[in-house]
Parts: sequence; C-alpha cells; structure tokens
Amino acid sequence: MKKLHLGLLALTLFFTACSFDSVSSTPVGLWDKMELNKKEMHFGPKGGTDTISVKNYSSWWFSSACDDNCANDIYIHPDTLETGYTDFHNIDGGWWKGKILKDSPNKAIITVNSLETC
Repeated sequence: MKKLHLGLLALTLFFTACSFDSVSSTPVGLWDKMELNKKEMHFGPKGGTDTISVKNYSSWWFSSACDDNCANDIYIHPDTLETGYTDFHNIDGGWWKGKILKDSPNKAIITVNSLETC
C-alpha cells in the first residue's frame, strides 16, 4: 500500500513539475506597455547622438524600425552576424543607427548622421 501511495505521489509531482511554466504566465503579446524616459528625439542638421531608456523592463531589443516608408510596410531589420544569427542589439538605417548597450540593456543609443554625410 505504501508503494502505491509513493507511486501516485511521484506521478503527481512529475506531472505538476512538467506543466509548470517557469518562463512567464503572461500570454505572448500581452505584456505591459513600455514606459520610456522620452517620447521623441530631435536632431539638427549636424546629426548627433541621444539615449532613450525603458523604465519598466530590464532590457529591450530591436525587432524592426522604419523611417518615412512605414506606411508602405518597408521595414529595416537588425544586423545579421557573420554566423547567420540576428543581432537584436544593433540596427542600421543608413543615415541613423541604433545600439543597445550590453552593460545597460535598458538603454538604446541612437546616432544620426549629419546632412553632409547623408
């Protein structure tokens, strides 16, 4: 009888352990809206660099970006490494670049070229 109880207990623990979701209980796409330290960045004809931070998450990444062609569904995607994998921490839009800092993954550095360089 003890073996039966121990067997049922072990079976119950096994199924409980296998069904436990340790990653997240939030369904994909239903995360909290990102709270940024600023809503806009402005650059003059000389270009420049600015930082934007997300306040309610510990890190973020680039999945895609767009400039004037957003309405035409023309997106810029993150850099692809020599290994063939995508680096979601760097994105290059030609006249602008974005980089997520490794030591501060909640910050993104945006650099815009000057008009002469564009």
